[in-house]
Amino acid sequence: MVIREKFEEDMQNLKKRLHGIGKITIEMMEKSFVCIQTHDKVHSQEIIDMDMIINDLQEKIYDNGIILLTKQQPVAIDLRRIIVAMNNASEIERIADFATNICKSVIRSTGPLSFVDLNDVQLMIQKCREMVLAALASYEQENEDLATEVIALDEEVNQLEVQLISQLVKTYGNPEVEPFDLVQMILMIRYIERMGDHATNIAENTFYLIKGVHFQRKS
Repeated sequence: MVIREKFEEDMQNLKKRLHGIGKITIEMMEKSFVCIQTHDKVHSQEIIDMDMIINDLQEKIYDNGIILLTKQQPVAIDLRRIIVAMNNASEIERIADFATNICKSVIRSTGPLSFVDLNDVQLMIQKCREMVLAALASYEQENEDLATEVIALDEEVNQLEVQLISQLVKTYGNPEVEPFDLVQMILMIRYIERMGDHATNIAENTFYLIKGVHFQRKS
């Protein structure tokens, strides 16, 4: 009984660490999105500097997971809980990486990105943010319905990415559009879409945690 209580305590601490890394990552996402709109290079660098914190936290979660695996030798759902926690920490870290990449592109660009309709970008950003928040909530609550909703949203974000890049490509050759800035904007759109992909991975990991089988997409 004491061993079981210790395991549950360790798992709760692991989930708290995941909640913490998720909270910081959401903050990085939101600030990086503002930097796209404001072309704020100073704040962009501040977000880039935060990435080291995320990397350190992700490594600690991974180390904690390894210790739990070796000491407790769990089976069935307990094993899934540890593995999913470790995998989700990695997915969150990758989302933070893409927030950092967005800020690097803001810094590289030569001026405000006024050649793109930022309202369309904002719509994609809102969808992606919604996905990440819901994915993290689905994991913390072990909520299958939320996880499934996140997976369904992924296609909407993908479609928005295609539409935005198509619009941007049409501006190529416009003398008022700096080609280097156009490339940076296309990269930023791609980074936002990749955040959604990693949110989807978190949701699919959560589905596996709850059901014990991998999520099967409908063809």
